[in-house]
Amino acid sequence: MVVLVTGATGFLGGVLIRKLLNDEKLTGKDIRVFALAEECCDDLEQLGVEIIRGDLLHQDALKGIMKDVTDVYHNAAIIITESVSREIMMKVNYHATIDLAKEFLKEESTKKFVFASSFGVYGMKYPKYPISEAFPKNPQNNYQESKLLAENHLIKLHQENDLDTIAIRNPLIIGPGDRNITLRLVNGLLQNKIPYLGKGKNKSSYVDARDTAQAMILSTKKSISKGKIYNIKSFDISQKDYFDFHAKACGDCYPTKRFPVWLAYLFAWYKEKTNPKGQESLINRTRVKRFAYPRMLDTKKIQNELGFQPQHSDSEKVIHEAIQWLRDNNLLES
Repeated sequence: MVVLVTGATGFLGGVLIRKLLNDEKLTGKDIRVFALAEECCDDLEQLGVEIIRGDLLHQDALKGIMKDVTDVYHNAAIIITESVSREIMMKVNYHATIDLAKEFLKEESTKKFVFASSFGVYGMKYPKYPISEAFPKNPQNNYQESKLLAENHLIKLHQENDLDTIAIRNPLIIGPGDRNITLRLVNGLLQNKIPYLGKGKNKSSYVDARDTAQAMILSTKKSISKGKIYNIKSFDISQKDYFDFHAKACGDCYPTKRFPVWLAYLFAWYKEKTNPKGQESLINRTRVKRFAYPRMLDTKKIQNELGFQPQHSDSEKVIHEAIQWLRDNNLLES
């Protein structure tokens, strides 16, 4: 048995590998990692995992990668960023995903193809109640569209070629090890650059990476998951509590300003237009929408069909652990 993990040098991939080693009792020889030539894999090498260097964009690099593989955990993706063109976003997040799945279909040993998708496929406009997997899809940017296209094509391969695949729609992924969302927010709070948006009562779903990893592993053990798509979350939390819990954990650096959502959106538009080309702004329209409006997921389907229950549902504790990890690794600004 060999499992293949893409995106292993990223946040979710790293958490998943350690869960496979610690909870599933796999050895390093049971795990194969596909990584770019320039990616640092020192910690993975210390764990003894097999590392294959290559680029998902080059189909020749995928030949033989599935030998003896049973399960694939496909996490590799380019996240939302203004500095990446639509063409590259589609090549990495969509086309490379399908190329990998087609290689999966060629090998007799393969069983389950697990795809880390996003709640971005629903777009940015949610109702005030948690939405199910059947909610209309309305991607608003290249990242969200690339994830939806990949999902749809995987389901097509399931229907036409019996691909045993599952897609998990993650909300924002946080927790210990997060160098992205948590670090950006904390640095913004420490610099007093983060305001409350509107009344701050809107609620959003978040998932701890440890819970996502748990669900991905669980899906490989359940035949009912074949060809299915699932929402996932660890908890729902209001914008104000989300900011306040971060502020409390990093030294009582609470926001001192409150802006109407329309004004914050206008300011974000201005920052995007005036920022140097290729440089991402701390405040942009996507992040205003992300934090200012409700974005909650209904997760009854994954609970009922796979028996998934989040182990990290205490939002304040998860945020505290995430910030403590940043502090322990000397990543916080003074």
